[in-house]
Amino acid sequence: MNSKKNLWGLFTLIMFAIMSVGFVSCGDDDDDTTNGNDGVSQQQVASNSLIGTWRKYSSSTVTDELGHILWEFNADGTMYEHDIDDNLNIIEGKTETFKYKTENGHLYTQKQKEGKEYSWKDEGAYTITNNVLEVTKDSGKANRYLKIK
Repeated sequence: MNSKKNLWGLFTLIMFAIMSVGFVSCGDDDDDTTNGNDGVSQQQVASNSLIGTWRKYSSSTVTDELGHILWEFNADGTMYEHDIDDNLNIIEGKTETFKYKTENGHLYTQKQKEGKEYSWKDEGAYTITNNVLEVTKDSGKANRYLKIK
């Protein structure tokens, strides 16, 4: 009978230890480290797969014709939208500055202009397949971008 008590005590101790570890690991695991992103946590800044330069396709249909817009995503949560000419040169005065983040599979941008910060805009759900970024709005309209850098 004494061995059953010892076994039950050991079982209770093991279960307590397992549950304690579970509770410790369930704490606030999301370090909200902003690292210069003005309140945007590192978890919200898009993954490395977005970082780089993307050239917009001229239409949302499957075509190889590229348009005259570049999106440039940086690791620090900044994004630039450039208008370019036929030689891929950025047209002077045709660059807009944004902050960006991703949440729940959607890309969000916040325009930055003359020291003002505008509201966050949901650009749409995004996917990346074979160096093609597709951003689809709730309306179903999609824009596609080819990663060029």
